[in-house]
Amino acid sequence: MPSSNTTPEQIVDKNGKSTTVHKGRATAVPAKNNSRIGAVTRPPLPGKTIPQPLERGSFFHAGYADGNVKYIITAVKGSTVETVSDDMDYGGMTRLFTKGQALEGLRYEAALKDITAKQNYFWESREDGEIVHYHNGFGQFVRGEIATDENGEKTMKPIALVGNWRELSGRRENGEVWYDSYAKRIIDGSFFKPNSSNMWENMSDEEKSSSKYDFIRDAGGDLESVEAKDISVPDITPEQEHEARIVKKSNELYQAAASSSTSVAERIANVRRIADELEALTK
Repeated sequence: MPSSNTTPEQIVDKNGKSTTVHKGRATAVPAKNNSRIGAVTRPPLPGKTIPQPLERGSFFHAGYADGNVKYIITAVKGSTVETVSDDMDYGGMTRLFTKGQALEGLRYEAALKDITAKQNYFWESREDGEIVHYHNGFGQFVRGEIATDENGEKTMKPIALVGNWRELSGRRENGEVWYDSYAKRIIDGSFFKPNSSNMWENMSDEEKSSSKYDFIRDAGGDLESVEAKDISVPDITPEQEHEARIVKKSNELYQAAASSSTSVAERIANVRRIADELEALTK
């Protein structure tokens, strides 16, 4: 996290979005041991959802055109199931399904409910202060600390990046500091709540032990002990600062020459003035 002894500085992310932050060395945050919050007692896992019965009033979703439409059963007649759609775009449309199709749809609804329950369980069963890791893909992990947001929901606050990250921060030719989007989240102290299927702590012991990433195997499968990446940006050197002034003045010259909001005479005068200033900087 950034040092508290900092000064304001303008930074931009890779997409060119500018933000004012506090200048200083944003150092990597070491791993924290979850044992510091004591033993964590989890509530029992939610039970498996029983599919709705094949009868009037039960519902399921099925694809139609470019949507996933909700269908409510209105009647079951032999091997045919009559339904009516309950959808913003296709509301009131009737459709026939076979009994097998309807049963499969009802089973799928129950499975989706279980997936949602599992997702909610992971977050709701966390304790504030726990350390967790979100897998961004390709061995890039975001280390975070569990916290309760202003809405009372469990989220994670990114505190470090570990694994196969590249180009996390730097300084542009014009002197502006930039950060990778996840490094910037650490700088900003922002919260986020990824899908639990991408959380390392939600994986089975078998999945963890069979990790294909060397840095995890080298740590004995203990991702929490893997050293964090340094996202700090060195202070600008006098040489870089001088080069940045030249780049900024060159950009100013280009903008003055391309301006359409001034007269030709004003444009020429501005270009000459800025060109003289640029020449003075390059001597």
